[in-house]
Amino acid sequence: MYEPFGDNEMTFNKTKNQYILTIDSIMNNLFLDEHITTELKTSKRFNALAIETSDDIYDFIYANTKRSSVDRLEAMLAYKEEWRETLKWAMLYQMRYTLRSGGSLIKDQHGIDIERSKRLDRSDVRSFDHIAPASERLLKRKIIYTGDFR
Repeated sequence: MYEPFGDNEMTFNKTKNQYILTIDSIMNNLFLDEHITTELKTSKRFNALAIETSDDIYDFIYANTKRSSVDRLEAMLAYKEEWRETLKWAMLYQMRYTLRSGGSLIKDQHGIDIERSKRLDRSDVRSFDHIAPASERLLKRKIIYTGDFR
């Protein structure tokens, strides 16, 4: 079988079995504030954010896939060239959402409404609200399938 692709846009992490955006890809495809661009050029911390972004997108895909189809889907995500472009843009939209609005921080909230001293429903806090709407629409249109992969 062929090796998964790797280029200046995304690399394939064999340990995690998923693609991860490169800093060049983020800088070349997203319009970002100047201070964020400066940080991207000088900080290694953005590699960790790129991994977290990849984790979010792959988790969303797998959570919306029949359990019996996950192994086959995993291989298709790694090797199907058309899906690679979709994954790239879904991750870029997610990265934009994170950098501009902090949207992916929602998944790390503790679930307590401090103002009202009330515990929030776990499903409200642990939902996929941290996924960028643009990423969700793209993935549902191009990759997420509710049937069986054969």
